[in-house]
Amino acid sequence: MKETDLFEVPVEKLTPPNVEISHSSTEDNLKRLSLSPDDPVKPSFEELNLEDEEISSLKSKLEEKEKDLEVFGQENENLKKELNEKMQEISSLKEKEDETSLKLNQVA
Repeated sequence: MKETDLFEVPVEKLTPPNVEISHSSTEDNLKRLSLSPDDPVKPSFEELNLEDEEISSLKSKLEEKEKDLEVFGQENENLKKELNEKMQEISSLKEKEDETSLKLNQVA
């Protein structure tokens, strides 16, 4: 008998067991479930009609949204112009206030 260290474990030759797994049933199931190119799925007339209606509805909603976007864009531009006009008006009034204040200081 051979001495072994406390942490050594004797190595034995192990042979893996011969196990055969049969995939034929799984392959048969997959073949049965898979569609062949010869049998394409054709949607029914009702399904196509529903899809056409949905597409038409989505197109009309998109057109409405595009119109809304255009209206809001124009409104935004108008508000920007109005803001610029008011800012110029405020600047002008501020200058007049400064001039008036300067004149009052000269008189006093």
